[in-house]
Amino acid sequence: MLPKFFYNKIFRIISLSVLGVAAVLLALDRSSRIGIGSDFHVFWQAGYDFFHGLNMYEAIEGARILIYPPFAAFLFQPLAIFPLQASAAIFYLLNVLVLLPLSIWMLREILNLIGFSKERVDITLVLAVLLSFKFFFNNLGIFQVNFLVFTISLAGIYNYFYRREGLAFVFLVIATCIKIYPVFLLLFVFFACLKDRRAILQGVAAGIICMGIPVAVRGIEIYQVYYEFFLEEFAKGVVWVSANNHGLKSAVYKVFLPWGTKVNLFPEQAPLASVVSNLLLLLVLILTIMTAWKAIKSRDPLRLILAFSCIMIFSHMVSGITWTAHLVSLLFILVPLLLQMDRKKRRGEQVVFVGLMAIALILSIEGSDTTGRFFYELVRTYDLFTLFLLSLLVYFTYLAYSEQVYSPMTPQSLPYEST
Repeated sequence: MLPKFFYNKIFRIISLSVLGVAAVLLALDRSSRIGIGSDFHVFWQAGYDFFHGLNMYEAIEGARILIYPPFAAFLFQPLAIFPLQASAAIFYLLNVLVLLPLSIWMLREILNLIGFSKERVDITLVLAVLLSFKFFFNNLGIFQVNFLVFTISLAGIYNYFYRREGLAFVFLVIATCIKIYPVFLLLFVFFACLKDRRAILQGVAAGIICMGIPVAVRGIEIYQVYYEFFLEEFAKGVVWVSANNHGLKSAVYKVFLPWGTKVNLFPEQAPLASVVSNLLLLLVLILTIMTAWKAIKSRDPLRLILAFSCIMIFSHMVSGITWTAHLVSLLFILVPLLLQMDRKKRRGEQVVFVGLMAIALILSIEGSDTTGRFFYELVRTYDLFTLFLLSLLVYFTYLAYSEQVYSPMTPQSLPYEST
């Protein structure tokens, strides 16, 4: 139960006003430091290059190379309307004042639709925001687009729950065409809606439009350039081993390599690490498919939340690059864990639940400035982030096959039922 003052209208107005002013001040301060070589400069430059017919994937001295699909560069065009620093400030405020409230609202609507009480929804969302805020703030600090992609993906999930499958397809297609990893959410919705031809046609149309716009403007060779500059490297099987890369292969390779290693490796250079990581990826795939299948078969909205969370986890595990900033998706992933708080559990499961909550708390506050440099490096060398996600995946699969997923407080007749 949240404190009573949380529901006070005056308290909310004052809190939102303070947060709004703080957001503006931080946006002006952080954007003033943006320059060539930053992540945001890559997005800004891509929009500029697309608009002016320049090569978006050509290396610029002092700057990183764009690794996003051509449609992303098309969407980045509005960023280039303004000077770099002004555009960065606008993007910062867009994340804080629009995307974050919108994401919280969509999550609230999903939980309200399922039938949870107002108090339970509120405490779940407050904790989800607090435990994932570090990752959101990290994205703000480096002006990344991960939360934008997450919000668009969440819009697809939101519309799927509200039986607007066509719109769900459209949003997930857009998200995938900006950054590839939401493709697994898209595949899940596709298999869940196989009998809905109209929804599938809407998704196909959205895909043709999103992929066709860059071709219409720049020609089909733009995809060849994208493949040569980015996808071809991953097709070779290279593993980027870095302290801040939490993909499953990187996490396993770090265990077998010296402390602090940061290098590109091919599987044949670390055969044991390659075998172990491939076996774990196979296990992750099996668990994800099991949870997704159970959700599709049962059409139970509670299991659908578990399935979407597992798919997000799988996306991070299978990705060649899962930077810490990519874990903004924890805002959604943590929801099914937090919903377990008031459910009666057996002693063994209670221990697992408390352990997972403890790790979530640690990861939400750890950092070189908060917990010390040694703990910061220890967490990343043995990748507590990856271990946490793997543990959540196993736990969520267990919940999906449990007879009683949530507490008896959940209404017997849910508003979301199979038709």
